[in-house]
Amino acid sequence: MQTFSCLQRSGDDDRTLRHLLVLLLIFFYEPLTTLYIYIPALLGYGAWRIVYSTYTIERVLWLLYLYIFEIDHSMPRFSILIATAIFLYFMKRLSSVLACNKMLPLMAISFYYLIYIAVLLFYNYILDFDILINIKLFMDYTLGDIVVWYAF
Repeated sequence: MQTFSCLQRSGDDDRTLRHLLVLLLIFFYEPLTTLYIYIPALLGYGAWRIVYSTYTIERVLWLLYLYIFEIDHSMPRFSILIATAIFLYFMKRLSSVLACNKMLPLMAISFYYLIYIAVLLFYNYILDFDILINIKLFMDYTLGDIVVWYAF
């Protein structure tokens, strides 16, 4: 029995703290990824949260994070949003087929970066852009996102 009823755990507080953390990511962490390129960009983690978050506000905040990342890093317009739309389409089907739920985030984050590289290559080919795609940097981003997913 709890002595003070105001000290009970509440799911609303957890949700509010999570939304505040995402807002801090948008305003403080994202500019740091511009200054220091080896900090993981959390693109795959953001796409994962868009797909599997139960709260609409969290989905909107992660979409805002991805779009601000795209603008801040001078990526081709809507490349991240196109990659996210393709990711959403395939992840709904892949999650219903895959039986191991522990491997799903690992595969999803890797799959998102593969889709994003494919979208950038498509932009290179069709629009004749000269976008430098550093595969090793994307691999570092993937590993960083996976570590962040397992930490949270």
